[in-house]
Amino acid sequence: MNDADRDVVEFILTVDAYDENRTLTPDDLPARYRSVFYVDGTIERPLTVTVESAREATGVEEPWDAISGLMFTEHSEFDDTISFTQPEMAEEWFLDRIEADDLSDNPVLAAEYDEEFEDVDYETARAHNRPARATGRGSTRC
Repeated sequence: MNDADRDVVEFILTVDAYDENRTLTPDDLPARYRSVFYVDGTIERPLTVTVESAREATGVEEPWDAISGLMFTEHSEFDDTISFTQPEMAEEWFLDRIEADDLSDNPVLAAEYDEEFEDVDYETARAHNRPARATGRGSTRC
């Protein structure tokens, strides 16, 4: 599955879960997401999803357009941020559209939803995720 709306929702869910779970490290973020937030050799919380960061992380040219029709999303024109008005609804929407394999390259969401899927394991997802030091300070190279 490679839908623009699903990709943007996944990115926002990942950022939100990463911000909430302080035991997660930058190595848990998928490299394509990590590179967006890597500044001066570090990633500082809290992370903020903007239209630009969503575009860079997902490759979706117009990320707000992709999710604007979903009733649980909002866009602030003041600071160009994208967020959820109803996170639980966003999670339910996302979980209805993915399979366990879809979480294999996202340790953050594997940690968040390992109870939802029989075949999802945080440690396995993390082992498949290249750490920041191996990808060149947060780059998306694999």
